[in-house]
Amino acid sequence: MKKIVFISLMGINFIFSQAPVTDAQAGAQLTALNKQATLSNSNLSQQLSTAGSQLTQLQKTYDQVQKAAEKIEKVNNAIESAKKVEELISMQKEALANLEEYVKNVQNMNGKVDEKKVTGIISNLTNILTDLSKVITNGIFNMTDKERIDYMDKRKSEVTTELLKTRMLKVLTTR
Repeated sequence: MKKIVFISLMGINFIFSQAPVTDAQAGAQLTALNKQATLSNSNLSQQLSTAGSQLTQLQKTYDQVQKAAEKIEKVNNAIESAKKVEELISMQKEALANLEEYVKNVQNMNGKVDEKKVTGIISNLTNILTDLSKVITNGIFNMTDKERIDYMDKRKSEVTTELLKTRMLKVLTTR
């Protein structure tokens, strides 16, 4: 009886057990997929390396462009300062021409020139011109943009005041 129970248990065990299944085609596909994944990883590594070197080159190019832009900005600021100086000189020339015409008109009318006013205006214009000359020759490029612009604006305001005075004198004597 023991033998029968043993054989029947073995038979039941055999019925419920699984036999290994081997599929050659599935194994080949799995091997191909592993190979493809390895190639894909090496391609990805190569692409990342290429992208990294391109990024480095782009950064170098950006730095060069930024340096060039800074140099251009400095040149533009210097040109702007030169234009302001040119404008100041033009205003001073006009002021001196107005004074000359004032003196000529007063003398033609046999009047007396207000030498104190004329001398004061010429003195102020000369001082402004001297200060401007010192800054231009000694260090307009050593100043910051704000300092340079503030300096030029202050001098322009002073020259404008003197120019208006000369225009008034000229108008008063042309009547």
